[in-house]
Amino acid sequence: MQEHTVQLVTFELGAATLALDISAVQEISRNSQLTKVPHAPKYVRGIANLRGDVVTILNLHSHLGILANPATKESRILIIKDASETVGLWVDRVSDILPVQVRDLSPPPNNLQGISRTYVQGVFQANGKLILKIDLQNLLNCCHNHSPPAAALCL
Repeated sequence: MQEHTVQLVTFELGAATLALDISAVQEISRNSQLTKVPHAPKYVRGIANLRGDVVTILNLHSHLGILANPATKESRILIIKDASETVGLWVDRVSDILPVQVRDLSPPPNNLQGISRTYVQGVFQANGKLILKIDLQNLLNCCHNHSPPAAALCL
């Protein structure tokens, strides 16, 4: 019987280590030239030019209730190709790409309440740390399916 393995890109937001399925990531960009958008919702960090395409950069800190850090030389943008558009996810640092056995992913703990639980698909351990696997679809759906005032409530 063959075990199912997923490749996850791990990254840091504040003190949290998080992960996404690598198949969702089109590229990892160092582009830090963001243009702020006046009156944009707090979850929009800005827009960036990615080889001629304008990409909205989302602030994962506000999505997940994590205190935002200032940009550093290690800050990256995970470029995600969504069904309707390409978006960027601002992260403090990209850590690693890890193979994870599906059986090693545990459901989020029941006591993880509130907004954060909405975006957590599972938990696994690697390199002595507990890592939260993000539910990318829930994260992106929140932005796409709500007007800005309502979207701010789901963040």
